[in-house]
Amino acid sequence: MNLLLDTHMLIWTFLDSEKLPTFVRNLIADYQNTIYFSMASMWEAEIKHIKNPVQMPYGAELLHELCVEADFKCLDIDFSHIMTLHTLSLLLGAKPHHDPFDRLLISQAKASDMILITHDKLLSGYDEPCVYTV
Repeated sequence: MNLLLDTHMLIWTFLDSEKLPTFVRNLIADYQNTIYFSMASMWEAEIKHIKNPVQMPYGAELLHELCVEADFKCLDIDFSHIMTLHTLSLLLGAKPHHDPFDRLLISQAKASDMILITHDKLLSGYDEPCVYTV
């Protein structure tokens, strides 16, 4: 499987945090899966790290280095990802998520035939099979 880890999943992976579910650890460790990180996550991490380094311990440079060392593959942002944004559908009654980084991650996963692994419960409101909320 092609798995795209959201920013929290990346951070928890490299912090070896107990917040990272065992199921996700097993997915990452499974050699049959290809693990991706998005440039959108690097952008988000840098913004949040500058704003509050205690809450976001990794800036883009260090997070990128850790991803490369872990042999995760980089998913750049391309035009197809942007154009997929308008195709995202919500479940009936669900409120749209207003975080542009998270919406872009869903769009990237959908356009690139990946599964987005996230802890953000608001993303479970999207009627998109590419979103897996843990």
